[in-house]
Amino acid sequence: MAGRTWQDAVSVGVKGEALARDVLIPRLYPGAHIEHITAVGDQKWLHADFAVTGAKQKLFLEVKADAHRTGNIVAETHLNYVTGRVSPGWLYKSKADVLLYVMLAFNKAYVIDMADLRLRCMQKQYTMKKTTLKGHYDCFFYLIPEAELVDAGYRVLTFDKEDVQ
Repeated sequence: MAGRTWQDAVSVGVKGEALARDVLIPRLYPGAHIEHITAVGDQKWLHADFAVTGAKQKLFLEVKADAHRTGNIVAETHLNYVTGRVSPGWLYKSKADVLLYVMLAFNKAYVIDMADLRLRCMQKQYTMKKTTLKGHYDCFFYLIPEAELVDAGYRVLTFDKEDVQ
């Protein structure tokens, strides 16, 4: 994968989170209270994007947005920073219960149980790939074919292009 800038990555993430907050999460959990979690203070350890509280449960959701047209899911395993620091990627760092993986180019999102995804990655032994976020870090990840998510029976949500801000 070609390197991209930090601003490019943030822009795609912001679109995915807005779509999740305004359209996808309300569809998944009608009537639930949706709270955007910030990575500061007491909530920083969660490494999740949203807390969703319903009548019977509270879940934490991680949202990842992808603008590429590969049809694959990227599961980030670790980051190597230019400073030499190594950090776990969201696959292992996030405490979220659910991953909402938004495929912007295909107008759909997968609802994936995070524990199941971690187990799948360990069992399947996917090939490790790498991309560079220019000036910040090298990102290592597993590339998971979308067909495997379909075969696993993960829920798929669709959305209209007009839903993306």
